[in-house]
Amino acid sequence: MMQQPTRLKSALLAAMLAISGCGGNTAVTGRVTFEDGTPLTVGEVILDDGRNMGRGTIKPDGSFIIGFRTARGGIPAGTYRVAIYNSDTGGPGKWAVSPKYVDPQKSGIVFEVEPGKRNILNFQVEPNTSPPEK
Repeated sequence: MMQQPTRLKSALLAAMLAISGCGGNTAVTGRVTFEDGTPLTVGEVILDDGRNMGRGTIKPDGSFIIGFRTARGGIPAGTYRVAIYNSDTGGPGKWAVSPKYVDPQKSGIVFEVEPGKRNILNFQVEPNTSPPEK
């Protein structure tokens, strides 16, 4: 009979840890800029490890926050490939960043999310040099 309260306490503790962001889940913050230092002002940064995905909206100063959008409290530790989805800020019909950043397998950006640490991902992107789509 004494085991039921212990099981209940264990279940409650596990739920509280998951909600609070413990257990290896964490946020990632950062900033996206071009090579000249100007920020990418709109879009989304995506972290994808094949099992988990985190998204963060790029603000006008180029900053973003990924994580803490789910009951799990962030994204799990691990190695993530990075993608950028960017709106038409390079002119009519043209994305501001190189199209290679849309695919996390081709972007060339990999980031290690570490538990219990401040995870900061600052990186520079190449501008889109292709002609506008029609």
